[in-house]
Amino acid sequence: MKKGLIWKWAGESEMDAENRQRIRTVLREYGLEAERIEIFGKMHKVYGERGIFGLKETTEQKWRNMLRSLTVLYDKGFFHVVPVCLTRRGYPGVRFPGKFFYLLPWLEGKSGGQQGETGDRMFRELGKMHHFTAREVPLDKRRAENDYLRAKERIEREKEELERFMDLCEQKTYLSPFEWIFTDYFFEIWQAYEFAAEKLERWFTETVSRGSLRSVLIHGRLSLDHFIFDERGTGRFINLEHSRRASPVFDLLPFFREILQTRDGEAFHWMNRYWKYFPWREEEQFLLQAGLACPHPLMKLVKAYSLPEKKMGEYDAAKGMMQEIRRLLHIKGFVLKLEKGLPAGGTDAGDQGDPE
Repeated sequence: MKKGLIWKWAGESEMDAENRQRIRTVLREYGLEAERIEIFGKMHKVYGERGIFGLKETTEQKWRNMLRSLTVLYDKGFFHVVPVCLTRRGYPGVRFPGKFFYLLPWLEGKSGGQQGETGDRMFRELGKMHHFTAREVPLDKRRAENDYLRAKERIEREKEELERFMDLCEQKTYLSPFEWIFTDYFFEIWQAYEFAAEKLERWFTETVSRGSLRSVLIHGRLSLDHFIFDERGTGRFINLEHSRRASPVFDLLPFFREILQTRDGEAFHWMNRYWKYFPWREEEQFLLQAGLACPHPLMKLVKAYSLPEKKMGEYDAAKGMMQEIRRLLHIKGFVLKLEKGLPAGGTDAGDQGDPE
């Protein structure tokens, strides 16, 4: 090994010989000699005379997703993404059997501000990205109906499971902490399902009535950790490997479901920031509200607790239930704000291209 070269493998003392050779081969394609490499999962932080780079290992399918998305975004004039470096032969990556590597300039990710500021700027750029890539697509009524019926049946099934567990609790003389929390918030959980069912039905009715829907290029793994800043303070998205065409709801639904588990202070402000650049239609608003309101994670916890061979202890079960109740209440406050403060309508962006 070259003198002074340091390989750091997460959780291990050194990298295996095969992987070391593979990384050397990849870096040579870029004309790079590493002085030091740190490895974080599938990301290699490469130090060399030409600076610091990130070498990412992925699958060819994810790489193709990312490359198509970058092409579309650049064509639309959207450059708030971390660019991919080209090899000496002009290729945007290096292929190995079953693996694919691509190189990025390493950005430390410092915003110079608080997390709320990062979110504020991320949602501004997300709104622009969705606006630039929006297109109108005809509605597949049969598929929409199948999606609606499947979601409706899941809500009804989980409401029945909710009632059964409540009946079991009412038959007991003494309740566990988990059961106490559940019974105290039973009505809130029930209301969440009723609210979700109502919004789901309105989404289906409005979507069928319009006869079309909007498709955008979504990030696919939206996170505050996936929006970082360069040395000039310009915010850029990273990790576009899961990007694809879908409803804009599917970027925001998992993001808010996750972040509202612990806090809700900035969520409504971020949503309004996003809508300033990409207002939503009513049916898109209804779908987000329905998806957030459904307390599926909570019912998953209830079912796990109800199993005869349950592996969780009472302390962990009660703690998990309190976390889900906190999420439920945060989401309730958020969706009620959405009902009062949603912008009306939304403009048609027209056909502006498809990464496919």
